[in-house]
Amino acid sequence: MRTLIIVAHPMPDSFSHKLAAAYQDGAGSAGHSVELLDLYASHDQLGFLRPESHSEYRDNQPVRQKWQAKILAADEVVFIHPLWWGGPPAILKNFIDQVFTPGFAYHHPRPKLHPRINLMTRRLLKGKQARVMITCNGQRWTNALRLMPYFLIWYFYVFRYVGFRPASFQLFDFMKHRGALQRARWLAKVRNMAARKAADI
Repeated sequence: MRTLIIVAHPMPDSFSHKLAAAYQDGAGSAGHSVELLDLYASHDQLGFLRPESHSEYRDNQPVRQKWQAKILAADEVVFIHPLWWGGPPAILKNFIDQVFTPGFAYHHPRPKLHPRINLMTRRLLKGKQARVMITCNGQRWTNALRLMPYFLIWYFYVFRYVGFRPASFQLFDFMKHRGALQRARWLAKVRNMAARKAADI
């Protein structure tokens, strides 16, 4: 199995990066191919889309093509990021905007009966599974309700929209108050999960 880990945190010593390293180690120990893409460290960047320039989607951008090739080659995509202002860092949102483009991730079929009928998109990335790991400082009991809309966005507006099979949605909360022991347990759990799930697929 081929796993692509996408981590979006500007600090390389953050727990997000430790989670990415743990998942990479676990999947690698199961004998699977793993690639880690650090969005902040990557020199391959695309600027933010301008609303007046939809033609950008059709441009043969080498960086976009490179990232899309990584998505196509992966059997599993793991997104790891902190929760900022109720959502992911802007760099991750821009990655989705720039990479999950029409014709690559989905296709809108043309209605045959009536032009205003909203048909389901054709999902072009079927056969892949996806995971999300989020770090935050709030407590789980408060985040359970507040994160529900965010979970639904990932589930319905990203994964299901393009054909990904959601495999897990994990929250690592109250980070400022978590000691070394709890963090080590979480990392071990992620490492074991990566090895176990990779071996099952």
